[in-house]
Amino acid sequence: MALVGIATGLAGAGLMNIIQYFTKLKFMHVASLIAADRFGLMWFYVTSVSLLLALGAAAVVVYLEPAAAGSGVPEVMAYLNGVSIPKVFNARTLLVNYTSVGLTVASGLYGGNEGPMIHIGASIGKILSQGTMLRNGWTIALFSRFRNMFDRRNFISAGCAAGVASAFGAPVGGLLFVLEEISSFWSHKLAWQIFFCTALATLTTTLISNSFEAFEFTGTFGLFSNKHSYSFYVDVAMDSQLRMFWRVVIWGGGGGVAGVGFTWLNLKICKWRNRWIARIPWRRVVEVVAVAFVTTTLCVLVPLAFKCVPVDCATNSERVGCTARMAKSGLEAVEALQQYTCPVSFWFSSLLFHLPFSFPTPCFRKDD
Repeated sequence: MALVGIATGLAGAGLMNIIQYFTKLKFMHVASLIAADRFGLMWFYVTSVSLLLALGAAAVVVYLEPAAAGSGVPEVMAYLNGVSIPKVFNARTLLVNYTSVGLTVASGLYGGNEGPMIHIGASIGKILSQGTMLRNGWTIALFSRFRNMFDRRNFISAGCAAGVASAFGAPVGGLLFVLEEISSFWSHKLAWQIFFCTALATLTTTLISNSFEAFEFTGTFGLFSNKHSYSFYVDVAMDSQLRMFWRVVIWGGGGGVAGVGFTWLNLKICKWRNRWIARIPWRRVVEVVAVAFVTTTLCVLVPLAFKCVPVDCATNSERVGCTARMAKSGLEAVEALQQYTCPVSFWFSSLLFHLPFSFPTPCFRKDD
């Protein structure tokens, strides 16, 4: 279990660095092109890099290992509940899945690494405990005593939990996810073993992520920074009022209706894709490239429709978009907001044009 946790943690940290590296490459010349007032060339550069990354992500899956398609979570759940699916946990699927996820997220497509990390962790758990057959006939098997269905199921469950823990920095969350959603066979002994596994996965990912960014050593080995430990940072405690909850009920009901509509539309799109796209490999690749083109173009153009907002949280903490944490240091605004085409000291917050793993805090639009 310790090896599964450490290996999954290393895989999660490596995946983050891959995404950061290609994202850095993607946005390398954006600032200089905007400063030179060459917006069209900037759009062409960003779109071209995104299309190349998306093309690589789709091609490796379609032509090398189709079993790596999707998040892999339904396949893992099906396997742990008695459905045998070929190739879903072998080394080839793991490598293709790992490569495709890194390229997909870096390309700017609206997909994350959290779901695939569950599949990656499950594959690591299976390979370390059961071994895997290589193309030349050789078998890698570290622990032959675990080569039975009972231990295979337990190690795959541990890998799933480690993947969740590595992606979200939540060892308890990984344990509870497997307990509630994934596994049908459970015991107290297995729970403690998996918790130990998820703790090591979280520790390993956090340690490496705080030491390297885009494969460049930051000189902070051993530092556990909150910047890499939490996806969403809450720094302000808010008072509550009973009257606010009827609005919450309305928003909750609206979210439920929107969820129903989304599910209905998603099923219709899936049926259409299965009929016209999924059966022909080149169409699957073209589909991904087309979505990447539309997504990147929107990311570049949509922010231009809004005005820039001056942000000086250090001297004016009451300004829209400022938080208590930003008020302590003017540099905090850079972490949460993007300058893009705005002049100095002016920023905007956008969920579209930002680096992966940097979650813009507010989405506001208000003139000064």
